[in-house]
Amino acid sequence: MFGDIDMDHIRPQMVRDFREKLLELPGRTKKSIKALPLDNEAAVAANEGLPTLAPATVNKALSALRSITEHVIDKMSKVPLQLNAAKQAKFVEVEES
Repeated sequence: MFGDIDMDHIRPQMVRDFREKLLELPGRTKKSIKALPLDNEAAVAANEGLPTLAPATVNKALSALRSITEHVIDKMSKVPLQLNAAKQAKFVEVEES
């Protein structure tokens, strides 16, 4: 959908667009449909009236991606990552020991 991009180029609107596209994907499909690019899978689902992924399923997948990205940021960054009350990632400056 966006190609191979660096994590620091991912923007909130891209995540929202990705989520919306996931909601258009068919839930259970043949291998031939799963092999298609996301846009084409969504088009097939719309054209054939296939049931699409449930919001809970999409949220679960995005939650897994969020955990992975938080881990990568935390391990690769010199600035530790903490989560605020709204579960939004934010960087926190810390003093070197």
